[in-house]
Amino acid sequence: ERRKLFMVRLTQELIAHSHQYTNTLGDRQLDLRGNKIALIENLGVTLDQFDTIDFTGNDIRHLDNFPPLLRLKVLLASNCRIEKIGNHLQESLPNLESLILSRNAIADIGEIEKLVPFKQLRRLSLLDNPVREFANYRLLMIHLLPSLHILDFQRVRKFERLASQRLFAEANGHWRNVVSVSQDIPK
Repeated sequence: ERRKLFMVRLTQELIAHSHQYTNTLGDRQLDLRGNKIALIENLGVTLDQFDTIDFTGNDIRHLDNFPPLLRLKVLLASNCRIEKIGNHLQESLPNLESLILSRNAIADIGEIEKLVPFKQLRRLSLLDNPVREFANYRLLMIHLLPSLHILDFQRVRKFERLASQRLFAEANGHWRNVVSVSQDIPK
């Protein structure tokens, strides 16, 4: 028996019938988990009423196509098959503080570079993404995103910031050469 594959569109009706609540942090949250959504669309109907949107467990390949959501601080999109991040995502989500992208398919450091404009990004998770296999991954993330406090659910330590500064100062701005060379972090 062949399984029939189908995609669910993120429609106004789906958004209206999805669980909307105040989470334990006191933030308004929209729960769109596990709906097999393939494309982010129609979020303008939320009227920017949510601090957190949860897309966990969908079939989203590209993290883009957001309307301006000035209130949004937390975006949860684990286990979605995400490969690409939109080029101008920060323009739509300027106040994003937490981005959880665990268990996706992000393999290119260039996709992570698209997060550099997020000056308020404090928490980022890329656990179980191929991009984590690059040498000096953690130091590179700290270098590219200096506002991070938590990376992959671990606090960014002062010695890591210093090691990152030292490593990338030696690279004279050519960080792509550094990610291909394995180097231990001094403790």
